[in-house]
Amino acid sequence: MAEFPFQVGGKWTGMIVVSLLDGPLRFGELRQALGPVTAKVLTETLRDMQRDGLVTRLDRDANPPHVEYELTALGRSLVRVIDAMREWSRGHLAELLAHRQRHNTSLCLVVPDERLHAAWLDAHAEWGPGLHEDGFGLLATDEVRTTSGFSAWIARLAADASCTYRWIVEDGSVLGGIALRHGTGEFVRRAGHIGYGIRPGARGRGVATWALGEMLAEAARRGMDHVVLVCAANNTASARTIERHGGVLESLGEVRRYRIACQGHFAAVPGTGTPVRTVGRPQADG
Repeated sequence: MAEFPFQVGGKWTGMIVVSLLDGPLRFGELRQALGPVTAKVLTETLRDMQRDGLVTRLDRDANPPHVEYELTALGRSLVRVIDAMREWSRGHLAELLAHRQRHNTSLCLVVPDERLHAAWLDAHAEWGPGLHEDGFGLLATDEVRTTSGFSAWIARLAADASCTYRWIVEDGSVLGGIALRHGTGEFVRRAGHIGYGIRPGARGRGVATWALGEMLAEAARRGMDHVVLVCAANNTASARTIERHGGVLESLGEVRRYRIACQGHFAAVPGTGTPVRTVGRPQADG
């Protein structure tokens, strides 16, 4: 079989090409446009793209001096390839996600459980200090490092009738959290019905897309006609996740505000997905 003569770039190369189509960008501007990419990974990717002649580094003699990155003619020639891949992805996305869901047999949503204390702390540590991502229901007043404090937090989540909390777990590791907020109160109007967060090391695998689909099915089971989701205007990764599930953009300012119809969203067919569980035993989610 003939071998490919050359491998062009890595995970972020195509997105960098698209981000630079309208003109040169500084490193910080490019990182903001890309969303969840670390400075180290972006630096390495840009260095590789410079080596391959896809981008050029521009040293601007301005006040203050700064550096910008610009596509070369060779880099722009990738646009046709990227457009073709986008079209293929749009045409086959549902099929791809179905295969991925069948493959991820150990991926499941679980009811928050104190027995996952160590696994949850490991996920929390990966984000670094702070309250972190949406979806966990963590408040500044929650003390989660001690066993007693963690148990008290779990009990508070269980008693919260205004929200359904789930953790995204794979092989005993907590990959993230997702929450379905009920009703139409002020917080829901501001933050949306569903909030979620995926730990950095688990991103880029379709975990958020899968979890959002499961929670949309839960919203449908609860008789909700539609849900509203909100993400930061520059969070392109979350925007793509929401749009994959039919999210319709209602407004765009500092945040993107989407509306998703719940009708037609169903839980995974047994054998092709994973049900909501408690740790150690299945539980029907009411």
